[in-house]
Amino acid sequence: MNSILLPLFRYLKRRKFIWTTNDGQYWAVVTGATDGIGFEFARQLARKGYNLMMISRNEEKLALKSTMILEQYPSIKIETLAVDFQYQDIYQKIEQFLRKHQDIFILVNNVGTFTINGQLFNNETSELHQQMMDINLTSTIRMTELILPKMLSKRRGLIINVSSMITEYSGYKQTMYAATKSFQAAFSRSLMKECQSKNVLIFTLLPATVASSTLTFKISLLVPTAQTYVYQALRSINWTVKESYGYVPHTILAFTIKFFAFIFGQTKANDIIDMIFENVYKKKLKTSLDIGNLLRLIRLMSKCLIYGPDFNNNDDDY
Repeated sequence: MNSILLPLFRYLKRRKFIWTTNDGQYWAVVTGATDGIGFEFARQLARKGYNLMMISRNEEKLALKSTMILEQYPSIKIETLAVDFQYQDIYQKIEQFLRKHQDIFILVNNVGTFTINGQLFNNETSELHQQMMDINLTSTIRMTELILPKMLSKRRGLIINVSSMITEYSGYKQTMYAATKSFQAAFSRSLMKECQSKNVLIFTLLPATVASSTLTFKISLLVPTAQTYVYQALRSINWTVKESYGYVPHTILAFTIKFFAFIFGQTKANDIIDMIFENVYKKKLKTSLDIGNLLRLIRLMSKCLIYGPDFNNNDDDY
């Protein structure tokens, strides 16, 4: 129970992060900056007055999205770079790009990939596994290597690593995604220990599902828009609790997962959560909180506790 109450107490007593732009001189670097959460980080940091260095793979999208931001916030500056993070030969180009500006105050390691229709690890290709490591894992390490040293020398900065709530449970049929995101979270936690005395904050975000062009779920309380998620996520950043689910309903969901683990044990809790997410992705279970959907959820949880997580794989009439 302490694992539920202690984070809540710390959150209420947190020391807030101070957003300073040095009169518009500071820059924010955002990877995966043209869609979803990444674009919203760029847009909302621009609203705070930060100049932007947007990095993503599609040059046309970068031009379009940077123009959209400049139309809203014409007082800032934007630089863009088109690279594909699944390749290893891009980092010299990124390093040259970053040299243009010395006052990088924020890095958002957002770029990531996953498989929408999850497969068992043994049914996936080694190429897919390598791609997921390169994009989700290597990008975080290399971007941090390039930017962190100057932050430490200047004794100021913020690195936001966008991990996932999947680190809270087993990640059934999302083994590689769960593994890379778990690394990202562990990397952030350890790095924070090294950097906090130098006034550099390493902050971890652990979102659940957020609506995007890739995840076409109906917007609901549990599936917010990227705009809503990022707005709350930025407000959650603080020096006391070094990680956050970023969005209040996702925090409640995470505490529910911990409660399941406390009541049923970690294995059964993982079974329940994996079953729920699999049925949501298959569109058998909605993300809304209406009575009919809640009753269906209770039925699913009951069957999962009795028969295990695979009881309905071939059964549409449950």
